[in-house]
Amino acid sequence: AAKGFTRCTIDDIALAAGAGKGTFYRQFESKDHLLGALWQRYIDTLVATVNDHLTDAGNTWSLEMVEATFIELIEIAVAHADLHQLVYSASSGRAHEICREANQQVIGRLADYVQAGADAGLVTATDPRFTLAVLYEGLDARLDHLIAKGDKHQLDTVADRFIPILRNALCPRRKP
Repeated sequence: AAKGFTRCTIDDIALAAGAGKGTFYRQFESKDHLLGALWQRYIDTLVATVNDHLTDAGNTWSLEMVEATFIELIEIAVAHADLHQLVYSASSGRAHEICREANQQVIGRLADYVQAGADAGLVTATDPRFTLAVLYEGLDARLDHLIAKGDKHQLDTVADRFIPILRNALCPRRKP
């Protein structure tokens, strides 16, 4: 992250890891392969987070569970800002494809949960699956933008600003 993906060599990576160049090549074919492995681990963390939250919820739907899930996803993205920078500045189309596929897993799992809330009459959005997908993808794009800009202040307040939008989109206040 400090040197940039393009300028960083295998020797630099091995040195930073406290290993030899041969050790690097026993684990990875190339820098791209290493970056892909790091990104896949990150994506697996996102998917596992959603699964853990929603498994803990069981059959009980709550907006608070959806909120807590989004807050943790935001925290994970912010904590891995350096990885985002590397992937989006130097990655191939395959890394972006992995990201889109993972996002669809996350969106699908969250959308199933939100749809269950709608089926129980607890979500008032007319199209909860679409609403959830737009919210997630919009949040993901905004996080990527703020990470690329290095806007720490805005990154630190994303969850506080996002949660009211989530609440309003899924369960808007009824007019008297």
